[in-house]
Amino acid sequence: TVVEHLHELHLTRVAHKGQHLTVPLIDGAAKDDNVRLSIRAGDVVLATGEPQGISVRNVLSGTLNEIMPLEDSAFATASVSIDGVPLKAQLTRHAVAELGLKPGMPVFALIKTASFDRSL
Repeated sequence: TVVEHLHELHLTRVAHKGQHLTVPLIDGAAKDDNVRLSIRAGDVVLATGEPQGISVRNVLSGTLNEIMPLEDSAFATASVSIDGVPLKAQLTRHAVAELGLKPGMPVFALIKTASFDRSL
């Protein structure tokens, strides 16, 4: 749901069940309009603790649901529940092991605002 437009910064703030995302300005949306956002798994970073002092503007708290290693690959896909909505993150198996990621644990999903830029 659109919360506000920050025209001077060319940004729009949207809310999802009490959590907020900052995305590039959505000109055609009015306050309280529902919008759909698409987030690529490769644009999502996971953290086991709440990050501080970073440039990433979008930090969502969630619960790690599942980790699916990709066969014959260095990568895995993690599914995180953000207030009941699944969000996928692509990460290395090395990161999964080093961070001790397990289903059921709380995590933070980090998404750069530039990930939503339709002009890229």
